[in-house]
Amino acid sequence: MSAQSEAAELAAKAIGKGALHLIKWGKKIIPATADEIKMYGPEATRVKALMSMIGSLSEDASKLGFAANKSVAENFGKALNKADLEADSKMLNAGREKLTGLARLDILDLLDRSKNPARNALRPPAKRAVSAEVVSDLITPKSYSVLTDPMNTARTFDMTVPNAPEGFTNIARSLGERGLIAAPKDIELAQRISMLLPDMQQVYLNLLGEGTDPAQLLQALRLMGQ
Repeated sequence: MSAQSEAAELAAKAIGKGALHLIKWGKKIIPATADEIKMYGPEATRVKALMSMIGSLSEDASKLGFAANKSVAENFGKALNKADLEADSKMLNAGREKLTGLARLDILDLLDRSKNPARNALRPPAKRAVSAEVVSDLITPKSYSVLTDPMNTARTFDMTVPNAPEGFTNIARSLGERGLIAAPKDIELAQRISMLLPDMQQVYLNLLGEGTDPAQLLQALRLMGQ
């Protein structure tokens, strides 16, 4: 195999691996029309799917999306800044400034027209996520994940609610208020906490202080209950 062919194969594998990190925002993928591609670029289908998902989010999910965005900014600021810079750089190099600007305006307009009481909370994470989607074929999986984690956190919450224990929503709210919700994995942790007996859930929240690892505390309580 020539060096050029080997490089092409490695690039193809990298692209395939990166695609696995892209979020499927909806149950059905509806291809973008020619007009939508003209408005949002080659990733118009993903931009459109994100907008559709945002329009259906619950109030609690929206607040958790805001909390996650704040937590990412406060605790992972360096990674977030790097991801923002990469997305902006790729956007400029690919000549997608107008596409990104239009996508941001349309998603803000969507929120303005929404009946969701927490629609304003979604503005920061939604703008960041839609900007990432416009260049999702160009940025690294890591940058894509950092930029879309808050919106994916909100989405994961709404997807979890129907099959979660009764205390799940209150646990997720409490973790969000404490700045401990930053990614979908934190919603999964909230679900596991809500599987504890009610008394143990309260013990967990009482013990969860600054500097405490939420996952380790849950493991310790489970061991105590055995």
